[in-house]
Amino acid sequence: MQKTILIVGANSFIAKSMVLHLEAAGYACMAAPRSELDMEDETSIIRFVEKSGNLMLDGIIFCQGINPDKNVKDTSMDHIEKMWKVNIGGPIILLKHLHFKLNNAAPIIFFSSVAVTKGSYDPAYAAAKSAIYGLIQSLANEFAHLRFNAIALGLVENSPVYNKMTEDFREKHRKNMKEGKFIQTEDIGVAVVELLNNISINRSIVPLTGTTP
Repeated sequence: MQKTILIVGANSFIAKSMVLHLEAAGYACMAAPRSELDMEDETSIIRFVEKSGNLMLDGIIFCQGINPDKNVKDTSMDHIEKMWKVNIGGPIILLKHLHFKLNNAAPIIFFSSVAVTKGSYDPAYAAAKSAIYGLIQSLANEFAHLRFNAIALGLVENSPVYNKMTEDFREKHRKNMKEGKFIQTEDIGVAVVELLNNISINRSIVPLTGTTP
């Protein structure tokens, strides 16, 4: 029987590039773009859950996010709050209202970042991505019948962050990547399918960073 996976942030670069891999692996993808599921708005979250009716889900992949774009000198409380709502608050509230629609052993996958260990020019981004580790441990404690994991991503080639970089800055990153290669969207798809299928992986942050020591 085909399994249905909810894709939160379905219009994101990561989500769009990943869906083909999931469908090829036999999964049905339920797309939830921000226009239908706003992770900053609990009312939107409740409305989305109510509209889903009796549909049961076999997993969730959280692809929503805000790209890093403000250093300390340019940041604001609004930017910091948005980072935390989108990355941490929204998923908690969604699971609050949606957990009873998840089948037993359903995998929940988040996307963290290499910024957790390397830092970022946007401290709010790095802090929010770092908090995902504590989040999945806490959620796993409360929902022991589900699986919670995250993928820590390095710089993905042709992603919005990559495309905004100058060539010099890309080259600086390239020198820190294994064999000078950036993360490919295919790498992400393969990793996600493995986390969906492998019931032995739980409460883990899987590094897909490509960085050298």
